[in-house]
Amino acid sequence: MVDRAVPAVWFLSGNMLDPAVMFADVQAPSGYARELCDWLAGPAPADLPTVAGRLAERITDAGPGPLILVGHSAGGVLAMLVTLRLPGRVDGLLLCNTGAHMAGQRNADMPDRVRDQFGPDLAEEFIGRCHDRPLKPAAREALIRYALSGDPRRYLDAFVSIRQIDLRPELAKIRCPAVVAYGKMDRVRLLSHAQELAAGIPGSQLVACDSGHCSPLEDPGPVQEALALLATRISSRPEQPHR
Repeated sequence: MVDRAVPAVWFLSGNMLDPAVMFADVQAPSGYARELCDWLAGPAPADLPTVAGRLAERITDAGPGPLILVGHSAGGVLAMLVTLRLPGRVDGLLLCNTGAHMAGQRNADMPDRVRDQFGPDLAEEFIGRCHDRPLKPAAREALIRYALSGDPRRYLDAFVSIRQIDLRPELAKIRCPAVVAYGKMDRVRLLSHAQELAAGIPGSQLVACDSGHCSPLEDPGPVQEALALLATRISSRPEQPHR
């Protein structure tokens, strides 16, 4: 557990994706501790509301301290759910390749395929559709290895539950500084999803990445810059007590 007495950044990747690979080239800002949250490695079930509750408990137990949540895809939905559960405890949000709901999202076939066809072919196809350009072989192999090493029942929990979530009515309740990053060539999430988030979260900013669905891995520069911007915005705010 990272000591929350110092500022911290928690990184949450998308479903079936290894956070160590996804965020390999995105570092925490100076003065911030860095934690990769492998939420899929926890106990069953792994539906997103249950996992968000576990993460919220960890934040509460760890004590006060500035915290930025960086969430990619399903990890972005988790980051928003946690922020809504703990008003005033999350100081910044960086939401990558995600949205408030699933209408129009292009992985609609995944629940049935994980249930009925989970294996190497599906893992390779899933990793392929998440990226616009060929990955370095080591990164691709690591992502496939991680996906195959996990429990498909947890993946299914996450894929099914995210389709039941619609955060549009709740977005205005997110009051911390937020940045929404999207991939210009994302084939999974639409630009409209990112625009909707940026419009719905007060004061948030929209950032374009030269990437497909996995912006932190494919084009980490804008993501890193957005994270630094969040840290600057947080440090420049008047001191506020954490509840």
